[in-house]
Amino acid sequence: MEAAGEAVAAQLGLIPLPTLSSEGEPCAFLAPDGCRFPPDLMPIGCVTFLCPYMEEWYSPEQMTELRAETKALKHAHAQLQAALLQGD
Repeated sequence: MEAAGEAVAAQLGLIPLPTLSSEGEPCAFLAPDGCRFPPDLMPIGCVTFLCPYMEEWYSPEQMTELRAETKALKHAHAQLQAALLQGD
């Protein structure tokens, strides 16, 4: 359940979201078996982050689709945040 605590802390801005560094692993939360965050608690920044490795794994057409989908997801997330802050 440690990953769940880290997910909540990342969502609240108590710890920085992982970034792709020039050295070491591409993400501070990447474990040998994949992401340490449970899918339902993964921060939006992680969900929408398209890492440089993806450029190698996916075709240009797939990357275009991924960019469009992540843009739509970011927009929906912003709308949800705004509605929650307004109390709607």
